[in-house]
Amino acid sequence: MSVNTGRIFRKIFKRYLHGISLIALLLISSNAFAQKEITIENVDSLTLEYFDNGQWKKLVRAGEKALDNGIESYLLRMRLGTAYFELENYFDAIPHFEKAVSTGYSDGVVKQKLYESYIYAGREEDANVVLFEMTENRRNKLRPLINDFINDARFDIGSSFSNDDASNGSIDLVGQDNAYGEQTINRGQFFFDVGIGQLPLRWFKINYAYTYVNKDLQKQIMFNNEKILNDYKQKQGRLFNEFRFVPVNSLMISPSGHYIKSEETVVWVDGFEKDSLGYYYTLKDTSIKQDDFVLSLSVNKWISIFNPGISGSFSYLNGTHQSQIGLSIKVYPLSNPYLSVFSNAVIHNQNSVSNLIFTQTAEGRIIENLWLEGFATFGNISNYNEHNGRVVYNDPDMIKLSYGAMLRYAFPFNMTAKLIFSGQNREKKIITNTISGYQNNLPVYTRQTTTAEYNFNSIALGLKYDF
Repeated sequence: MSVNTGRIFRKIFKRYLHGISLIALLLISSNAFAQKEITIENVDSLTLEYFDNGQWKKLVRAGEKALDNGIESYLLRMRLGTAYFELENYFDAIPHFEKAVSTGYSDGVVKQKLYESYIYAGREEDANVVLFEMTENRRNKLRPLINDFINDARFDIGSSFSNDDASNGSIDLVGQDNAYGEQTINRGQFFFDVGIGQLPLRWFKINYAYTYVNKDLQKQIMFNNEKILNDYKQKQGRLFNEFRFVPVNSLMISPSGHYIKSEETVVWVDGFEKDSLGYYYTLKDTSIKQDDFVLSLSVNKWISIFNPGISGSFSYLNGTHQSQIGLSIKVYPLSNPYLSVFSNAVIHNQNSVSNLIFTQTAEGRIIENLWLEGFATFGNISNYNEHNGRVVYNDPDMIKLSYGAMLRYAFPFNMTAKLIFSGQNREKKIITNTISGYQNNLPVYTRQTTTAEYNFNSIALGLKYDF
């Protein structure tokens, strides 16, 4: 028993000595490395060795320690930025490449790495500025089709469908008095969107877009227990224009405008008559045209992995004025573009009634070049706009919850494809007239409004090409 115990203690003691030796060796190596960092020559020699051998993690540790010790040079910044770039930590690479470029000694390779880091980090506007600081040959190599007329082109097409007819199409609209009632059934819509972006100046981009929407609607009018059904279309043409200014690096100011023209021909009540059997309403087709607009402004500032922003808008939708002000922030917690979280809170005001609308989005890379994004918006969404006025909700029915997901695939030839599914829980108003009395043998009606709910879902396919 004592022999075995002795063997155990000897093994433990040997491992203890081995651990102490390893710790001592690390301390000595660390101290020796710290001594080498005292001079810029030693730092240059060590980082060059790591750079030539592709030892990026070691280069990062050595480079950051050198900066902490007050060492500063173009080569150190260039190598440290390259190490972060090769490790795909583009947000950490950007400040080092920026510092290297600011020295005035940078070559085309460093500017190209900075440009690519901006692109991977989603900082397209900052990337455009760097692109036009390169030589023409290098610029054409990166963007061979770039031209003064068009910078990028987009096309989206989709369709929407709902269960409004199935859920609410058979509702008794007249109530117990059999007087009068009406509702609009929203069956769905077809839409497409086409847009281009221009880059007249390196710090100034213009986006144009036209959207066509064709809604499939049904007007239901009911009186004397008789229901009249009128199928009709509402057609919308939407023009969007946005300007993006980059007055200084990492800051973007974006004013925009969105004009919407709607046209429809629908049945409306023109009058009524009475006989011994009841009241009969005279109906006629009525052409309705409506003009809506949104004016918006957003300001965003990149701060490392954070992109906070503030936005505001003024709009006139469905005959009523609205105003919005919002705060947003986008975060890349891993210092690379493979995971991002976006939060947006907006105070929406209409008819002196304020409403908080909150949007949460998360996006991550599933496999190489394939991304998945999920999003949800909470609040009473009606006569509302988002994405700097690019998306406008001018449907009269209120959206209680909006949610969805997007798959995005980046092709190697400057094209991106996306597949989007979105769902909405909606609430609409149903008008019912009841007889509250009579005057001169004619009924006096009191209008009552009730609500009904339905789901509205959309699926869309989009393509974008960067020239």
